[in-house]
Amino acid sequence: MTNRRDFLKLGMATAAITFTAPAHKFPVCLTRTEELSVISPYKILFDGRYPDSRAFAGELVRRGIAVEELRNNGNVTDFWYHDLYHQWLRKPVAIAGLTSPDSLFCLELLAADRKMHVIYRAEHRYLADDRIQHRGRGTDGVLAQLQDAAGSGNDWSRRLAGLVTNCPPANTGYSGKTCITDLTTPAKQRALLVSWVIAPVQRTRAGA
Repeated sequence: MTNRRDFLKLGMATAAITFTAPAHKFPVCLTRTEELSVISPYKILFDGRYPDSRAFAGELVRRGIAVEELRNNGNVTDFWYHDLYHQWLRKPVAIAGLTSPDSLFCLELLAADRKMHVIYRAEHRYLADDRIQHRGRGTDGVLAQLQDAAGSGNDWSRRLAGLVTNCPPANTGYSGKTCITDLTTPAKQRALLVSWVIAPVQRTRAGA
């Protein structure tokens, strides 16, 4: 188990981290065949500090899906110690969210200890000219959903609610996609956010 001292050190170390991982550093888990099912996350996380993340959560609630707010400036400590750690001891289940990069960074490290990976990740970065850039990495199916969400202008975060609840497992490989779209109205807050899905590694069946 990651102990409390190590976890607190991790939280302090990530306080000033900027999400700058190059595309070739994204975790990859490969299988030879695409599963027909989609991943149903155990919990979907949001950060109430940011309007886009709140809109994302609101759409999920409207669909009848439970959400979990990361409080204390996006700190994942309480969620880990009171919920996720115990759940992952029983069974390695998927989680998803629209959060700050720092929150994902901590969860990704904890997931690695349970042989789980980020199977979809996208940065959502506001540009200076009332446009927004969505830079994602995942399977072709999930990137098609990202492109659809990106085309909705200011409503992009609500559209992502469908993506994280309808994310296909890993297939033969990952690719990247960058979409830059116009905003319909100027953004009220221009925080860099990241949407993501963490899931158990898909193992290749012998002879597949």
